[in-house]
Amino acid sequence: MYAQIKEAFVENMSAIGLQGIRKNDLVILKLEGKKSANGSIILLLLNAVDRLPVGLVKIPRNPKCFTHLESECKSIENLHKLIHDNEITNAVPGGCIVKDIGMRKVIIQSACAGSPMVRSVDPDNVDGAAALFRRVFGWSLRFHLAISEKVMLDDIYIQKYMVEPVEWLKINMPDAYSKLSEKSKIHFEKLPEYSRGRSVMLVHQHGDFNLYNLLSGVDGSERFSVIDWEDYKEKSLPVHDINHFFVTGANLLDKQDAVGSFKSLLGEAGWYKELYNEVVQAYADSNVFEKDFFYLISPLYFIEMIKHVTNDVRQEEHTHEVLLDLCNLYIESFC
Repeated sequence: MYAQIKEAFVENMSAIGLQGIRKNDLVILKLEGKKSANGSIILLLLNAVDRLPVGLVKIPRNPKCFTHLESECKSIENLHKLIHDNEITNAVPGGCIVKDIGMRKVIIQSACAGSPMVRSVDPDNVDGAAALFRRVFGWSLRFHLAISEKVMLDDIYIQKYMVEPVEWLKINMPDAYSKLSEKSKIHFEKLPEYSRGRSVMLVHQHGDFNLYNLLSGVDGSERFSVIDWEDYKEKSLPVHDINHFFVTGANLLDKQDAVGSFKSLLGEAGWYKELYNEVVQAYADSNVFEKDFFYLISPLYFIEMIKHVTNDVRQEEHTHEVLLDLCNLYIESFC
């Protein structure tokens, strides 16, 4: 299949903004990624001459997941139309196309960096991990500010962003809603009252912002690229990407189950929780939100994720139960 991938890449170079690369000059490197049966195999294409990345091919393990490839291409195209800041777009694949290779649909993209950033994080090297996180969130803040709209939360916004997600959980997953703690239920009931009249920026979110979807430069530089834009979403509350990165990051760094990792790194005082609060403060200093308000609306991230995993064929069974536990933990720790 590798020969077919090289051939398809060369044939479609112009569609992703590349030229002058020969099939015989390509080397394929399979990247380590998430082991989920509904995840994707990521192949990095390197130029054999200088061993630098030129492209990336994404192959869904589950054929039913191919529809997400089209949405990812549209997301990347939309980003390049809307954002003209090279500091942001240089970290995003420059071109993207969906092709049939053999009996599978795959996505072919240009690439600017190589190995998954999760390999660069040493949980025993706190200073190194913190420096990497700061670099990543310097980019994410710039990205979120580039396409944003400052709004005052009136009844219409509150209905859409605070009431409807919780009502969806009550109506469609009553057993799941019943597993929220009493403190969590009260929090969501009072959230419209907490929110009315507050100002917040609505931003475009990556949707699956985590260490596996950031590729570090293979040339030793500090550059990186952000891949896997299939869950990209416009005009969202600015809580998803920050929380998703830190919640999933805790699990990757701590090597426990998701709840145990949250308790260890975000539930207790320490470098990871301090770094989380530092990132929140940086966003607050840029007027994306008021710091206290971020913590109040962050539990909506878990509700959004429950809806996502329930409606998405790519997700593992029972994930929503873990998210409910994390939601209760977050409200207990931060609200």
